[in-house]
Amino acid sequence: MRHAFSFSLAFLVLVSFSCGQISGQSKSVSFQEGMNAYFQMNHTKAYTIFSNVWNDKGQTEKDRVQAGRFLATMDWLLYRKNAKAHGMLKELEKIDFEQSQLQILKARVLEDEEKFDKAIAAAQKAIDVSSSESESYRALMVYCQHVLGRYKHQLLKGEKSSSDDISEVKEAYATLGKLIDEQSGDVKLANIYLGYSLLLRQGSEAFNAWLTFFRLTDISEVHPSLMKSVGTFQSALAGYRPGVENSRSVSTIIKGLAESGFHEYAVLLKLKEFGSASHSDNRINDIIKYQGFLKRVEQTAIDFYWQTVDGVTGIYDFNKGFLADAEDLWDKLDWEDGTPSFSQKVFIQKMEERFKAIITFINANGYYGLHMGHKVLDDRRVISQYDKSAEFRYISIDHMVSNGYSGWFWDGLSQTGGWARNDEAFLQVRSAYTNGPVEMWRGINDPIAAKKFRDEMKELSKKDDDLAKEDPHAFLPGLARRVVYKGTIELLDSLKSTGLEKKDLRLSFINTLEKIIQGSSIYAHEGRHSIDKKNGYSRVSAELEYTAKLSEIYFSMKPRMSLRAILAPNMGDGTSHGIANLRVVKGLVSWMDKHKKEIVGFESSRPTLPQLDKLTAQQLKRAVRSLDPMAN
Repeated sequence: MRHAFSFSLAFLVLVSFSCGQISGQSKSVSFQEGMNAYFQMNHTKAYTIFSNVWNDKGQTEKDRVQAGRFLATMDWLLYRKNAKAHGMLKELEKIDFEQSQLQILKARVLEDEEKFDKAIAAAQKAIDVSSSESESYRALMVYCQHVLGRYKHQLLKGEKSSSDDISEVKEAYATLGKLIDEQSGDVKLANIYLGYSLLLRQGSEAFNAWLTFFRLTDISEVHPSLMKSVGTFQSALAGYRPGVENSRSVSTIIKGLAESGFHEYAVLLKLKEFGSASHSDNRINDIIKYQGFLKRVEQTAIDFYWQTVDGVTGIYDFNKGFLADAEDLWDKLDWEDGTPSFSQKVFIQKMEERFKAIITFINANGYYGLHMGHKVLDDRRVISQYDKSAEFRYISIDHMVSNGYSGWFWDGLSQTGGWARNDEAFLQVRSAYTNGPVEMWRGINDPIAAKKFRDEMKELSKKDDDLAKEDPHAFLPGLARRVVYKGTIELLDSLKSTGLEKKDLRLSFINTLEKIIQGSSIYAHEGRHSIDKKNGYSRVSAELEYTAKLSEIYFSMKPRMSLRAILAPNMGDGTSHGIANLRVVKGLVSWMDKHKKEIVGFESSRPTLPQLDKLTAQQLKRAVRSLDPMAN
């Protein structure tokens, strides 16, 4: 199977690449080396570098704090050393720098330990010490998420919520209600708001949040593969409000939530409205059993990932653990014609039929793992490039149970974007694409955050030439930021020129940027895979990725922005994507060297690669086309 690797735009907004010097060493790059090692999943090297940066008082305060946060995250998430993580968090609290991000991390660790009140307090502090609008908003979302998390935990454990807890839930919901329209397009906000609305019996609000989560405006846009009877679901939610009892409508809502992938919310609603006893509808009972299976499988995968970090090869035990979880569910489900014979292949097939589950075990970025989510769109697309065309099945999945080892390791900073299946279907991980445009909007429209981004981009860009002198095809953090930033500003300016403003401008920006990213990284990239496969071009993974990346740039609405996934720390790391990225960069540098006189502002005295952002969109497309064997 082929694997598509996707860097979220949020990666460039939230992670500050900085450079410093490790005390006693001659190298000029330190924190950046740690980040490179981290994104190559070399946790031992990354941890060592971050430790050196943290312990070197000669480093900048920013570098030390960021290194410290990564140390705390790795101790907690990768090494299960929570006490050590808390110790680092205490040390970081002594430094008055980026405290909001620190408190958000602290809240996550505390919630993982089921210390909900302390997690909520840390999230509240994150709001109080925020230094920008986007930082404050991010902290508020974490706060509301933890308040909801405590309420969900109490429901699942059968514990009665205190009056103070209920009051805090209602206050948080009221705050979210003021933001839901203003922050339209934010899928994470819609998800949290949906949970609150359901548990507080605000059915109409819940349906609007449901639509917003899928970035739909009305039921006419709902694809049949997402929900067959969306009108019935909407009607049931419209009548779901305080003081109105209708068990049939509630049952319809529960099944509708599960059909669209919200299995946890379906179970919580069942517990709240019907209690823990078995339901008269076996479909609802099966939903509850299935959600229990999802939680067990999630932990089985995490246990395996911990083993992977520890250097233990336990693929057999992982598969055995998954099968044990699967057989347990198999025996509990209601089967009209009797329980069929069990096998992993039949189980995966039946779970897709009954719960829209997509279950795949693949090696991604060199590591074996489980990629499991739920279908929210199943369609067919025809892709044409140059004089060739091919059809492929496009499946979008969300509500991820596990997105492989790398998705877990990187803790949301980046993740697997999708993969091709043997039946010529391409599966896109929707959640890998929905948040990036929202974060980029905030990153360029929040004055404080935007200035910070530009200042860091300027500082990083100063070091690009030196890095390129050492290696003419090196990963350049400044260049990586510039190509995305310039493309984003160009997009924003073009939308403003049409007269759009405020909410309309925000929504258009988010939707257009998502369309650009999806068009290049999904349709152009994966479409090229289908075309190459149909024409028997190559079976070598790195070669296939190379041509797909060329198409990804050439057929993009904004070619410069498509460089975001090429100019990445994995360039030349030995993986098929890393090999392909480096090959594309070498080809572009060679083209630029041959066409220096055509590039406005090109300076022959400087290295070539740092000037890649001087290419116009037309020049970039010419360069890419010249490298593509199918176009020549």
